[in-house]
Amino acid sequence: MIVDASVLLHVFLPDEMQSQALAVVREHVDGRDHLKAPALLPYELGNAVLQAERRGRIQRDQAGRIIESFTNLDIEIVPQAWGGTLPLARQYDRSAYEAAYLALAQLSLLFGLEVYCIQALFAGIGIAAGSAGHFICYLSPALSMGWSKSR
Repeated sequence: MIVDASVLLHVFLPDEMQSQALAVVREHVDGRDHLKAPALLPYELGNAVLQAERRGRIQRDQAGRIIESFTNLDIEIVPQAWGGTLPLARQYDRSAYEAAYLALAQLSLLFGLEVYCIQALFAGIGIAAGSAGHFICYLSPALSMGWSKSR
């Protein structure tokens, strides 16, 4: 299963989506599923944790524990050819960061993996709920305040 930083942040920075995000992580920890992410995931998560610390949402010691917990999850980091993300970023008018997830999502089609991410990333893109809705699971707080799975 492909996971993005936003889902993991719901685990570590509690909010209304925490229980759904915890369920995804529990499946991984219990061995019922295997989480994968692009190589930029640790940097995205690290930056978000640093921003939460700077804004006073968490303390420095909490930030350290979050990073340690993330590391202990042993999520498989999938290396990618960065040049391959640029055409996707251009094609779908997304950032290079988002294109890394899009590239991994396209690859996941070949292996029948699920993708857990914020729905807005895939909005208006052919690999979203239309042609490939069978493998993408969305975290969409704006629409349903919960998980929407079309598998």
